[in-house]
Amino acid sequence: MTNKLLLTSAIALLFAQSALADTNSVYITQSGSGVSASIAQTGNSNTVGASGDSFVQDGSSNGLNVTQNGTSNNVTTSGSFGIQKGSGNTTTINQGGTGSTVELSQDGTTNGATVNQTNGASLGQLTANITQGSSSHDNLASISQDGNDTFNPDSDPSYAIIGQNGGNGLATITQVNSGNGAHILQQGQYDTATISQGSDHGDHDLTSSIVQNGNYDTGSVNQTGFMDYATVIQNGDYNQGYVDQSGDHNLATIFQTPNSADNDMASITQSGNNNDGKIVQKGSFDVATINQSGSLGIASITQDGNNDTASITQTGNSNVSNVSQPGNGNSITITQN
Repeated sequence: MTNKLLLTSAIALLFAQSALADTNSVYITQSGSGVSASIAQTGNSNTVGASGDSFVQDGSSNGLNVTQNGTSNNVTTSGSFGIQKGSGNTTTINQGGTGSTVELSQDGTTNGATVNQTNGASLGQLTANITQGSSSHDNLASISQDGNDTFNPDSDPSYAIIGQNGGNGLATITQVNSGNGAHILQQGQYDTATISQGSDHGDHDLTSSIVQNGNYDTGSVNQTGFMDYATVIQNGDYNQGYVDQSGDHNLATIFQTPNSADNDMASITQSGNNNDGKIVQKGSFDVATINQSGSLGIASITQDGNNDTASITQTGNSNVSNVSQPGNGNSITITQN
């Protein structure tokens, strides 16, 4: 059974629900202020928007709430993003089941987007992608994914992506259970990014990256698992950094490159054996810290000028550390046990 609903209005409330039905589709176009759309779908292969027929809300203080329960449900697919334009808009999407996908684009100010995805007791890929455009600022984006890695999550992992192209952006990704990938790109001033990943059932690969190309950046990664990979790249000004990993065979890298006078700072904390931590700072006030616990760890810090400071602490046997500090203030502390 296939149901389709098309709504165009200035002020509207939409509630579409199909109990235990499959392959339902909802296409929405709304314009004006104070518009609200609420959609509930139960079953499999349901969509809100699709390739060539995405949902659109244009105006201010608009709201979209979507709840989907079942397998292979989508909020827009095939590269066709759902769109909200204007200021003060909010989107909340809740998906329960396997193989769910969200693709959402917001363009404007003080917008908020929240995506919650759960797999329940089954195995299947979860995918969420939020983009907030170049004219946007003071926006919030949050993705939460709770998968199930009882079977083999490495063969069918979940992915979360947030792109913020304005200023004062706050991006948060939380993933529970392993075999996940999380990526945040921010291009603006006063942006903050946080990624948290973990596993309840076993140890599998976790991958995350934060790229910040603006000015007064901060960034954070927190991972729990086995063979975790984290990268933080900051290309401008006041910078920060941070990575926190737990388990064995972890790899963390922080790159901080200058844009005029950068305050810099970076920190990598790893636990377990066979970990690899690397920090590269290309100038200005510089501070770098790597702390590893366990044996067979590798830590390296490269600082190319200005006030510089570096510290590496390793605990265990057969660890290797390397520090390079050409020029200016320089200072170094290495402790190995």
